[in-house]
Amino acid sequence: MSSVEAVPSRDAGPAQEAGSDGDEDSDGRRRRRCWAGPAIVAALAAGLLALLVYGVASHGQGSGIDDRLARGESAPAPGFSGTILARGTVPAALAGRLGSAAGLDDRGLLGTPYVLNFWASWCPPCAAESSTLNSALPQSRARGVAMIGLDSLDNSIDARHFIVDHRIGYPSVQDTTNLVAGRWKVPGFPETFFVSATGRIVGHVIGPLTSAQLSRGIDDAVAGHAEPAAEGAAPSAPAVQ
Repeated sequence: MSSVEAVPSRDAGPAQEAGSDGDEDSDGRRRRRCWAGPAIVAALAAGLLALLVYGVASHGQGSGIDDRLARGESAPAPGFSGTILARGTVPAALAGRLGSAAGLDDRGLLGTPYVLNFWASWCPPCAAESSTLNSALPQSRARGVAMIGLDSLDNSIDARHFIVDHRIGYPSVQDTTNLVAGRWKVPGFPETFFVSATGRIVGHVIGPLTSAQLSRGIDDAVAGHAEPAAEGAAPSAPAVQ
């Protein structure tokens, strides 16, 4: 894992908001994660809030991606880009491509299967699942699968503190436009997608994922085998590291 640069003292970031175990989607699945809307109402500008409302309104398990996965079909990945917060560990074939670049996008991953995890520093379930993601680094690297953390609706100081505090060992990028989550139909964090080398989504976990879900998703990304979207584990308190 590459070292993460020292970060300045922490600003006041967005308020923390735990995921609600009582909320349900149109298909009845209970979501266990941080809802981005309540967490940013008091902290972000009206334009950003409007974008988030659009993302929530346009989301649903019938959003195309999960419909296709339910039929055993892969779905085209919407794409992403972000500013690199930490370079972390990547498969050997990808290391040269990252180089000293300031940003990373899906085009730079063409030909490489990857895991894309949406998170934010103010999200307790994201912190709780960080050790699960870190523990899969040896498997993902051995299989040639890149793990990417995509930070959204956040500030860079808090995001870098999160990376250091939770010893994140994979590359982390920040979506400074706050548009990527909307394109992927993600209204809350964490959510994780598994993408094949051809840029097709083959798996989706809603909420904090388990080790078994992550291991299977890595295998599916390598094989290009589509699995239905699944609900993750209920959030737990972050482990003291």
